Amino acid sequence: MHGRHRMVLADTSESSSRERAHLESFATGVDGIILCSPRLPSEQIHDLAGSAPLVVINGEAEHAARVLMEAGEGIRQAVEHLYALGHRKLAYIPGPASSWANSQRRAAITRFCADWGIELVTVGNQNATVDGGLAAAASVVASGATAVIAYNDLVAIGMLAGARTLGYHCPEDISVVGIDDLDIAAAAEPGLTSVRVPIDRSGALSLELLLEQMAGKPMATEAVHLSSQLIVRGSTFAARTAEQALQGK
Repeated sequence: MHGRHRMVLADTSESSSRERAHLESFATGVDGIILCSPRLPSEQIHDLAGSAPLVVINGEAEHAARVLMEAGEGIRQAVEHLYALGHRKLAYIPGPASSWANSQRRAAITRFCADWGIELVTVGNQNATVDGGLAAAASVVASGATAVIAYNDLVAIGMLAGARTLGYHCPEDISVVGIDDLDIAAAAEPGLTSVRVPIDRSGALSLELLLEQMAGKPMATEAVHLSSQLIVRGSTFAARTAEQALQGK
C-alpha cells in the first residue's frame, strides 16, 4: 500500500505477448501504471495503456513520463579500466534485441571502444539471464577477446560459469564486467566488476512521477536521466600477453 493505493506487480518474463495482456488488463482497472523495460513498441504501449497515467523506466513511449537509467558513463569508465589493464580485444554479450537498455549499452560500448582503439566483437543476442551468459561463453572464448562486458550481471555470472567449464579462469584468462551491480555481483566468485545503475532511485522517482499525474499535475515531458558508475572488483585483471598464454602463465 502507498497511502490509499494498492500496488499490483506483474512479471512478463521477457514476453511481449504477456506484456500486452497485462497492459490491456490494467488499462481500465488501475489508477496508474509503471512499466519497466518494456519490450513492446512505443505506439503499442500508448494504445494499450489507454488513458491511465503512465511512467516508463528504460524505454520509449508516447505520452508517458520516462526515467532512464543511463549506463553510458559507467561503460565509459569500464572501457577505460580495461584499456588500462592492457586489453585490446573486447567482447560484448548483448541482451534482448527489443530492449532499449541493450541498444543504449551496445551503442556506448561501440563508441568508447572506437575512442580507445579497442577491437570489439559482439556475439548474438541472449536472454537477460544466467543461461544467456552460459550460452554465449563458447562464442566469447572462440573470439579471442581477453575481456567481456555483458548486458547485465546475470549474463556476466553465466559467462563466468561457462568460461570455467571450458577451462578458462577469470580473471587470469579473461576479464568479465557486468552491468546493474546487483547484490549478487559482490557475492560472486570472483567478485564481479560491474557498472552500477541507480535501480532503487529509478523506482522511487517513477512512483513520485506517477503519483503527481494521478493527483492531476501535468505529466513531466522531459525524460529524467540517472547516471552510472563503475564498481571494480576481482573479475577484471591485466590482460595476458600472447607469450604468457603460450607459456601457460
